[in-house]
Formats: sequence, C-alpha cells, structure tokens
Amino acid sequence: ASLKGPERPYNCLEDRMAMVRALKGVDEVRSFSTASELENLIKDINPDIMVVGAEYENKKVVGGEHAKELLFFRRIDGYSTTNILENTVNR
Repeated sequence: ASLKGPERPYNCLEDRMAMVRALKGVDEVRSFSTASELENLIKDINPDIMVVGAEYENKKVVGGEHAKELLFFRRIDGYSTTNILENTVNR
C-alpha cells in the first residue's frame, strides 16, 4: 500500500501469490513487508534470475546484487488492474 496508495492493492495477497505461483518457471513465491525483509529474502534465496519491472532499469534494485542475473520486463500499455477496474466501474 505504501507504494500504490491506501486503496491498493486491489487483490488480496493470497490471490496475487497464487497468480504468480501459476506462472511457468516460477520456483518460489514469498511475501515481504519491508525493503530490508525483501533484501534478506533475496540474499537467502540467492536466485539465478530475478525479474523486476523495467521502471527499475538504471536504478538500484533491492537485493539485485544477490541475483546471478537481473531481467527487466516491460508492461503492456493500458493493461493493468487499475485500468480494468476503472473501465468496469465507469461503464
């Protein structure tokens, strides 16, 4: 909520984790509450690949130094939970 605002996230943690867990190639899904907790999780896991949004390219990625490879993904324009909900509610 601190990154997205008080009304976010829209989906509960369990549902978001289930969606990520369902992706092919995902070995593990864990939750965290703080940047330091995230840093410790990544350090403990020591992942081969860490995937983060392209908005973090050329920025410090929390825990990025503990991954063998950092990959950045580009979001699909106009496709987000916020847009879906706004379009549904505003019809």
